[in-house]
Amino acid sequence: MIADLTLATGEQVHLSASAGGAAFPEQGEDFISLCRSADAALYNVKQNGKGAFKIK
Repeated sequence: MIADLTLATGEQVHLSASAGGAAFPEQGEDFISLCRSADAALYNVKQNGKGAFKIK
């Protein structure tokens, strides 16, 4: 969890972030393969609870 906010209307908003990353050249040697690896890492984070990061 990054933050809990209260809007002017009184509504509560909860912010969190998830991230996935990939390293060159271990997870890809070009833009497309690096993006796919990072996307797979992000998908894994979201499947396992969110609010975290992972490098594939």
